[in-house]
Amino acid sequence: MTLMKLMALAFISAISVSAFADRVETGIAFAGWQIKTSENIYAGARHTSYPIQNLFDRKPETAWVYSGIDYPKPVSKDGLRYPGDYYIYIRPSQPMWMDELRIMNGYNKSSGSFRDNSRAVEIQIFDEEWPVISHGDDQMPKYKVPIRTVKLSDTIGMKSIELPKRKYAHLKIRISKIKRGPTDDLCLSEIQIRAGGKDLIPFPKVFESTEGDECGCGGNFRLETYDGKVIGKSAGENWMDLGFNKTNQLYAGVDSRKVWIADIKSEKKIRMLSVPKKLIVGFKWLGPRTAKIECSRAVPEKDFVRFDILKTIVWHF
Repeated sequence: MTLMKLMALAFISAISVSAFADRVETGIAFAGWQIKTSENIYAGARHTSYPIQNLFDRKPETAWVYSGIDYPKPVSKDGLRYPGDYYIYIRPSQPMWMDELRIMNGYNKSSGSFRDNSRAVEIQIFDEEWPVISHGDDQMPKYKVPIRTVKLSDTIGMKSIELPKRKYAHLKIRISKIKRGPTDDLCLSEIQIRAGGKDLIPFPKVFESTEGDECGCGGNFRLETYDGKVIGKSAGENWMDLGFNKTNQLYAGVDSRKVWIADIKSEKKIRMLSVPKKLIVGFKWLGPRTAKIECSRAVPEKDFVRFDILKTIVWHF
């Protein structure tokens, strides 16, 4: 574990050991969008075959299934009761006009699959990333007033929900009531965000998936394709500007002290640069095909860690 992670972990622990420990949301990012769910993959998963990207593949026969082990019953750990608060969080890279949410509830592969699995019967829609006022003694979150509370008909097919027409920087869909099926898996088949009758979220053929880590200060990522091909793995800190460039055509990652660049269209790594071992690497996109790489040395001080930049590389590719 790096010094940066050790310091961040100590800081988080000092704030509240039980409130933040081991809380890592699943997530994917692609083409100007970030999607997260409340599944805590670091604590374990019930399913691996029904991932988030199934929500945006335009295929009713596939589904996202809530895989966190806090479903269907809350999990007690370290004296903290995980409430089973199920949500999907959607964020564009910049605020966008939206006027409609479409949702295909349950597992729409067949009428039998729909009835056999659990589905939402009520959702709350918020325009904030974390619209929680406080937590009660039982750790159940207390929410602000949603912009919409919608009761969903318990039927197969797409449902249309009108949103207040304006620009949104965040959209959070909380599943507030559930109808349970014999096989108690909570399923959604499709989600669309629309404006003027057009879908805004593209099909994520290539995306970044987030595994998370033990302190939440960095992460372990994969660049992968919808059909399961892993293009590259990466580990980075919050202060590194890894990931997609502004045109969403290239992706940067760091693996085993090698900085790599992948081309999204060809689905292949196209450049690789080795950096010295035991040096912390900073990365920042400067342009569509230019990046700055900093090799830094961590120097412990009495109350903090100082980072001395030893070498800066401007990389063109």
